[in-house]
Amino acid sequence: VDATYLADRGESAKGCDDPAAFWRDGSPDFPRPAPFLFVDDWTRLPQLLDAFLRNTSVQSRLDDLRLYRDALERHLRTVILPVARRDAPASPASSCVETPFSPDEVAHLLDDAKAYYATNWFFSYQDSPANPGVGCTKFPEIYEQWPEYGAYCFDAKCAPPLVKAFDCQFHRPDQLPAS
Repeated sequence: VDATYLADRGESAKGCDDPAAFWRDGSPDFPRPAPFLFVDDWTRLPQLLDAFLRNTSVQSRLDDLRLYRDALERHLRTVILPVARRDAPASPASSCVETPFSPDEVAHLLDDAKAYYATNWFFSYQDSPANPGVGCTKFPEIYEQWPEYGAYCFDAKCAPPLVKAFDCQFHRPDQLPAS
C-alpha cells in the first residue's frame, strides 16, 4: 500500500489524515490489519520486500490475503448493504397484467405449429449464421410429436407466444393503484 504521504507531510493524501490507517490498523468494528506491505519510501522497497517474504512463503501470504479478503467482504456486507438499502431512493412500482389466450386460440396456435413441423421445414429454411437453431417452444405437444428435432425455431409459427398480451405500467410509490 502506498503510504508515501507520510514522507511528504500528507500532501499526496489529498486532505485525508491517514488514508492507509484502515488497512494498517483496521477499525473499531473491524480490528484486523490487512496483510499488506506498506511503503512510505520507495527507495526502501527492496528491503521491505525482503523482510516481508523472508520467513513466510508466497503461498502463505496469498492464503493470509484470501482469509483477510473473505473477512473484509463479510464485514462490508454487514455495514454497507443495510445503509444502501436504507438510503436507496424509492424505485417505481409496476403493475403488470397478462391477457391469456382462450382455449380455442391456444388450439389454433398449436395447429399452426404442428402444420409448420409437418412440412419439410428444416430443408426449406434459408439458413444464416445469424440464425442459430434454438429449441424455444414451451408447448410439450410439439416436443412429444417431433422429439428428434427438439422443436428448432426457424419461423414465428414454431414458437407460439405464451400469452395474448402483457402490459406493464410503472407508478411512483406514492401513486400506486388501489388494490
